[in-house]
Amino acid sequence: TPLIEDLDKGMGIPQVAKKHKQKCNSLYRHLRTHGLLDRYKLKQMAGGYPPEIRARARTLSRQGKTVREIAQELGVGKSTVHLWVRSQ
Repeated sequence: TPLIEDLDKGMGIPQVAKKHKQKCNSLYRHLRTHGLLDRYKLKQMAGGYPPEIRARARTLSRQGKTVREIAQELGVGKSTVHLWVRSQ
């Protein structure tokens, strides 16, 4: 499926959910139902997000965007954005 193809390309679960206009919870449930959650969750945790995404979050923060706006734009969690912005 296109979801799995995007995950195989290295996109994170939140990014794939946003791209396909789904909620993260729905995608997690789909992966869990088909026995794929551990594979992609571990892959996401091991690889993390690309440095370009983190840099973009910091740039958007300096431009005055809120954490919520940044998270929505990049397709990542708000707590992730908090960590990235705090580590500037």
